[in-house]
Amino acid sequence: EGQSVVGLILEGGRCVGVEVEANGERQQVRASGGVVFATGGFSWNKLLMGAAHGPAGISGTCAAPTCTGDFAEICRQQGIPLSAMDSAWFKQVVVPYRPDRTGVFFLSADSFLVVDRRGKRYASEKNLYQERGLQMLGDSKAERRYVFAVFDARAREKFAGPLKGLGGAIPWLDDDYNGFFKEQTQEALLHGRDAKELGEKIRAKLAEVAAKGDAPFELDPGFAAQLAATVETFNTYARAGQDPEFHRGERVAEWCYHVKRAADNPFPNKTMMPLDQAGGLYCVIMGPGTLDTKGGPRIS
Repeated sequence: EGQSVVGLILEGGRCVGVEVEANGERQQVRASGGVVFATGGFSWNKLLMGAAHGPAGISGTCAAPTCTGDFAEICRQQGIPLSAMDSAWFKQVVVPYRPDRTGVFFLSADSFLVVDRRGKRYASEKNLYQERGLQMLGDSKAERRYVFAVFDARAREKFAGPLKGLGGAIPWLDDDYNGFFKEQTQEALLHGRDAKELGEKIRAKLAEVAAKGDAPFELDPGFAAQLAATVETFNTYARAGQDPEFHRGERVAEWCYHVKRAADNPFPNKTMMPLDQAGGLYCVIMGPGTLDTKGGPRIS
């Protein structure tokens, strides 16, 4: 306990043990059979993550803070080839990122949509978390460095928190668990009376995030007008029960991960319900994240 592997013991071209460090002291541990490189991930290693995805590529992770890629660095020092260093189990995280906030596994609400910096939808919001993460990272035009989950007051109430929302993005209600998560909610949840005011709130939050060292990112000048139009189009699709652009709710997996139909949703497609703008619009900003990485030493 409390020991870290810092080096290998090599004899005759074979690894016969490791050097470990504990409390500032090093010692050697020799193996009687062989040495297994259970390297783990490196989502908490900024240098390795930056090399794999660029300095602004990943907003956060669900991995344990001990996932720092120690063995990857040891392999590099010994000239052992590394592979798949840009691969990971991708997902989304709520921005501003904080380790004690759950990641976005599933977007389980119905009266919501996700838009890019232009205010446009770009995919089915019910895609699985790996797909959603890759759709952000694979955006060559950088329109999706951050994306914006927009929802109404009903969804904010019905799907709040990772338990009701099945690991969704909508934060806890202020009085959940005696207000234990209130700070998290106030930090992440944005609200506007309409698309114009919501756009102003999003711009202010992006500037705040950038001021704390994250990558600068700006909304398109026409974001508010486009968002208003996108909501109206989505509401039309929801009433009809079909999403001709991105086919939301057509795959069996999407129906399963959406969980059960909301009791107050009478529309044909249980994954879609028109946004009621009477209570304004809410938003949570999301960035690309990882469960953890997949890369490591290449096997022979």
